[in-house]
Amino acid sequence: AIDGDGNVLAGGLFYHSGDTQFCGSVAKFDGTSWSQVGTCAPGGVNALVVNGTNIYAAGSGICSYAYVQQFDGTDWTYLGSAFGNMDVLSIKGGYLYVGGEFNGISVPQNSASAIEAVATLAPKCCGR
Repeated sequence: AIDGDGNVLAGGLFYHSGDTQFCGSVAKFDGTSWSQVGTCAPGGVNALVVNGTNIYAAGSGICSYAYVQQFDGTDWTYLGSAFGNMDVLSIKGGYLYVGGEFNGISVPQNSASAIEAVATLAPKCCGR
């Protein structure tokens, strides 16, 4: 993915680039060097999409759980998870579309912001 400043974003499951150590699975290349995006993003990242200043990542966590997270420029926020794998992210018309092999998406009940983010971005898929 390419962010709003033209930097290349890469997702995967890696821990360093040359001598640069990473904690997480999303990195940014500014044309000169690689750097970590935010604090640790969990698991491997299979898909990235950028919408304005927000970065969305989907991938595989532990124990066959897939996840979707949002990076707002400062912090990663957990948006939801499912049993299976999430491989594709796309944004169109204000909706965040998630593709892959999974059964439904679960959002944290104790996090109003995560529920609101999923409901705002993907009300058609989530029944909201």
